[in-house]
Amino acid sequence: MMSSLLLADAWVQVERAIGQRPQLTGDALAMRAQYKAVNDEVNANLVRSTEVAVEDEILDGNLRICLLLAERLPCVIVSVDYRLAPEHKAPTQLDDAIHAWTWAYNNATNLNGDCDKYFAIGQSAGGSLALSVVRQLVVLKRKHEIKGVAAIVPFTIHPNAVPRRFLDSYRSYNELKNSPVNTREAMDVFYDAIGALETDPDVYIINAVANFHQFPPTYLVVCEMDPLRDDGLILNDALQSSGKDGFLQRFTPCLLGF
Repeated sequence: MMSSLLLADAWVQVERAIGQRPQLTGDALAMRAQYKAVNDEVNANLVRSTEVAVEDEILDGNLRICLLLAERLPCVIVSVDYRLAPEHKAPTQLDDAIHAWTWAYNNATNLNGDCDKYFAIGQSAGGSLALSVVRQLVVLKRKHEIKGVAAIVPFTIHPNAVPRRFLDSYRSYNELKNSPVNTREAMDVFYDAIGALETDPDVYIINAVANFHQFPPTYLVVCEMDPLRDDGLILNDALQSSGKDGFLQRFTPCLLGF
């Protein structure tokens, strides 16, 4: 069960303690309900096997990232939520994100922020949204508002609409289809739930390559054992080909949201 992937020792210990490989299954609503249970079970065993601080166990993964950034970096973090699929189809999520960005930007003084240093950041679907916010600001002729973007393990490509020049590089979606927690099957359900066209540049950012030359500096994180690994690697290559500054951080042998 655990030998087919070169996973970090700490994760292998978690799987042994649990007795199985945790993976999200079912429809979108079922996976949403499973996520917290999977997160709690994994964190409980990580605490015992890797001595992670117990107080971290009670925190949602996205909230944890926000708190860590606010604590360790000299910046103000504005954490926002957005409406979810399948109840709300695309482009609802981007509409909410742009609304939140606009509010935060217009309230910079009240938030003790600096309009000249605003950036977007997100993880997984939130990372994809952060990239989509950049593209939307470019389209709206508001690119001056955003000075950088950080996308942690984002999805960037629909598997049925991989641009021809990247076909040979798009391997992880199949090679890592049975990775822990996030799987190809789970992502297929997710893509169906959001209801966007496979080539929609506001959802699958690789289709916005014509806008990449106007993107701000971009920080990307990919995990070696994540089916979405090549989404990030391909996006990084496309940005570099467009002459943009960027930084790619590749974690091995980690999985989505490690």
